[in-house]
Order: sequence, then structure tokens, then C-alpha cells
Amino acid sequence: MKARRLVFVALLCLSIAPSAFADTYTGLGAASVTPEIIAHFPPRPIPDDLSRRIQSMLDVRAPGLGLPSPDGARLYFGWKVTGVSQVWRLDGPRRFPVQLTGGEDATFVDDVTPDGRTLVVSRDRKGEENPGLYTMPADGGALQPIQHIPGVQTQFDFISDDGTWVYFHSNDRSKDAYAVYRWNLKSRQRELIVGEPGLWGIADYRRNGALLLRKLTGSASSEYFIWTPKARALKPILGQKEKTEYNAAFGPEDGQLVVLTNKFDDFRRLYSYRYGTKKWSPITPSQAWDVSGFQIDPARSHLLYTVNAGGYTHLAALDGKKLKPEALPVFPKEADQVYSGVTSRDGRYTTIGVETATAPRTSYVYDWKT
Repeated sequence: MKARRLVFVALLCLSIAPSAFADTYTGLGAASVTPEIIAHFPPRPIPDDLSRRIQSMLDVRAPGLGLPSPDGARLYFGWKVTGVSQVWRLDGPRRFPVQLTGGEDATFVDDVTPDGRTLVVSRDRKGEENPGLYTMPADGGALQPIQHIPGVQTQFDFISDDGTWVYFHSNDRSKDAYAVYRWNLKSRQRELIVGEPGLWGIADYRRNGALLLRKLTGSASSEYFIWTPKARALKPILGQKEKTEYNAAFGPEDGQLVVLTNKFDDFRRLYSYRYGTKKWSPITPSQAWDVSGFQIDPARSHLLYTVNAGGYTHLAALDGKKLKPEALPVFPKEADQVYSGVTSRDGRYTTIGVETATAPRTSYVYDWKT
């Protein structure tokens, strides 16, 4: 019903002043809407009593789920308690949070280097929706730009396990395409990996430098390719000339992908795909609910996935090497939504979010070893 309302509103707006919309879309963010269109649809004033009720709900600002430091001692997370998303740090469970960034520009933490000394963060100026990438000391300090170009989106992908490279994709070569780059943390030099036309990004990586590249071909469909530092060429392995929904990552074995798809069932399931033999085999059971998402850590220690069961999110885990069920902590019965965030690159620490009907999210860090 909500979607129908949105479609109706969009059609209504178009029918009111079709000439106002002709040839006006030029990009992303605030610059894509002309002042004339904004002036044509001024918002109506909200009654004071309704405004107070809405504000009381908006004041419940749950911190972001965050990501752990390599040693598990710290948690870096985003929080809008100041009114703008900024990066914060906890130096232990239930410690007082330390604000690391500030100002009027929304800033988000993307990752921490393997030595735990440096953060990579994204910052968006004035809500333009054209974020840039920066580094900053994990203890706090000035932001140093990796890339932030006016009118250009620069999106983080990952940091290499040796702490040498930051991988990202950006539409700096063409407004309607993403190129893939890596940036050297020591020399601060950028290197182009993929510059072909298309909406490219990095779906996963292996520690030998191999990349699983994803090229979006539709709202849900994608094509997947493998790129290696030795060959430096794109090898197609999944989704070519298809319109099927795929979400893929490297599996625990060479020549294997873990793929979330509805290709063989009415609902999304996880499958193992051997791209050399093109052999599929199911990982999760057939059920009347979607597997809504999954992640597998770089060490291939744990595979975590969520199931959307009647609007409730359930978290499950598999051993990342054998793809067999693995135990998780027991969560409170009143937990309506349970999901994972980020697992540390060594597979030891995972952030987990728990939401109930009466409280905002509580964030945990789960230590798989202890």
C-alpha cells in the first residue's frame, strides 16, 4: 500500500506541472533538482502538537552498529546524536563514547587498517550525495583526503589485509559509470583497475589479491567477473547476459562462490556455485521465507545470514570453511530483529544488533573464541 501511495504521489506531481520536469534531471543530489521545482511544491506547515510528537520519535537516535578494532578492544561507530552523522569511538564495553569527527558534513566510518592505527571514513559535503574518502588517526585527528571531487561519488570497498591498499569505486571518469581504483596508503598514489563503461564495484576479495567484481545490469541483476593482479584482465564467471538476481562472494574453496539468489526457488536461498563446472548446490534449506542477506569474513571463518520471517529478522551462522550450521548466542525472546554487522578480518569478532518493539537497537560485539 505504501508503494502504491508513493507511485500515486509521483504521478500526481508529474500531472500537475509536466513542463516543469522536462529535461531537468542532470545528476545526483541537490543539484539534480532545480529551484523552480522546489518552489512549485512548498511543504505545508505542520501543526505544533504533531510536530512535537514527530520530534519526540526522531530524538530516539540509536548509534550505528559499528565495527571492532582488530584486537576487539575498541568499537568505531556512527551516531546522529548531534543532529548530523559523525564518527565515534568506544574504548571498551559500556565506556563513555568519544566523538572523533564533527561539523555540519555527514561522516561515516568505513574500515580500520589491520594495524588498528588508521580509519577510512566517508564524508558528504552539504548533503550533496557526492561523498569522498578520507583517512584519519584511530585516536582522533585531522582528516586526510584520499579522493573527494565536487560532483563525483567516491565509494569505499575494502582495505587490503597487508594494509597497503584502499580499494574504492567512483564515477570520476564518467557520470553514468563507476570505475574501480586502489590507493596506496604509503605513497598516496591512485591506480586504475577497471575503467570500462558500467556500474562497477568490488563484491569480495581474496588475500592473494584476486577481486570478485560486480557489474550492475539492472535493479537487481548483476554480472560477476574475477580480476587478478597477475592477469589484470576481467574473467566472466556468473550472470553474463542474464537478468537473474545474484548476490555473490568468494566461497571457502578455490573456484567456488557463495550466491544468494531466487533462481531455483520462489524464495531467496544460499547456494554454492562452482564456476569452473557451473555446478550449483544449495547451502540453506528450502523454506517459505527469504534469506535476506549474508556476509562471510575475509578469513572465511564464519558465514552469517539473516532470514526475513514474517517481518522478523532471524540471524543464523555457518562455519565459513565447511558451510555447516554453527551455534550463536541465545538472544532475548522479545528480540524482533537480530542481525550481524561487521566481522573482523581474522574472523574473531562480529558486531550484532538486537532490536525490540519497545527499545532502539542494542549493539554487541561477539567474541567467537571466548
